[in-house]
Amino acid sequence: MKYIYIKSLVILSVVLTIVGCEDDFLDKTPTEFVSADDVAKTGEVYPEILEGTLRGVYAMMYTTGTGGTTAHEDFGQKGYDVFSDFLSGDLALTQNSYNRYSSIAQLLVTTDFTFTAGNYQTWRYYYRIIGSVNSIIAASGGNDAVITEENKYTLGQAKALRAYAYFYLTQFYIPEYTPDSKVLPLFIEDTQGVALEQSRTEDVYNQMIDDLTASIDLLDDFSRTEKYQIDGNIAKGLLAYVYASMSTSEANLKALDLAEEVIAGTGAPLTTYNQVSYAAVEGNTEGGFNNIATPSWLWGVDITLDAGLDLISLVGSNGYFYI
Repeated sequence: MKYIYIKSLVILSVVLTIVGCEDDFLDKTPTEFVSADDVAKTGEVYPEILEGTLRGVYAMMYTTGTGGTTAHEDFGQKGYDVFSDFLSGDLALTQNSYNRYSSIAQLLVTTDFTFTAGNYQTWRYYYRIIGSVNSIIAASGGNDAVITEENKYTLGQAKALRAYAYFYLTQFYIPEYTPDSKVLPLFIEDTQGVALEQSRTEDVYNQMIDDLTASIDLLDDFSRTEKYQIDGNIAKGLLAYVYASMSTSEANLKALDLAEEVIAGTGAPLTTYNQVSYAAVEGNTEGGFNNIATPSWLWGVDITLDAGLDLISLVGSNGYFYI
């Protein structure tokens, strides 16, 4: 994003004269988003820029307002987990305090597209992820990029994130997998501001499978330094989700095989009673899902005060409903 600071009326006069004569001085690139070309050119000078951009995408997953609203339900992935729990009947709204989540718990959002929280916000969040990783993929050489040691881990994580976003969109916006039904605009290029028609559900699923299959290969030897990063096992887990949601015999078997590979590949044990239950026994400090180091958790991030979530968060939202 470029800023021009005007120091005096004299400088302003000079600037206006120059701009009036030289159209080239105008910055015609929109500055709301960084373009793939900008990222790619900067990456040639600073190779770590793509990794930094990727970290920014991960941060979007637990940042307030990433769904384009100021609502208390708008705080990233865990906010949409609450949505899906209500919509699936796994969570009940027993008190309608402050009208939080009522339109979702009462399934009103499923029949009325004008509800922002359940429709616009969800759509905006996941397509924002897609748009961001499309820029990273384009800056790394595109969907069919020549794989190098420098770009393979970035491409692997970006493609997995794109599939993750499309997977959740399919879970929110279609009732079941039917290959020929129309579902979502399929964006796989860095095309900001371009409108696309809905794609066939099978095409969207094929894209998710292609992205995750490529990701598993690209991340095969990737040793992540933080638990929020996607590695080969997380990509396999996401692909198992995709296959399982198709509900066909063949897809279910593939999901089972992948799940067993993840279990074998991570060596992760089952979560213990104390790790799950808050204060299950006196003196228990590990319960209540509050320790990112829990060995059975495969993918997550440690939410700290620096994230600035405050009241707009899962903890804040818990004041409005009871399980």
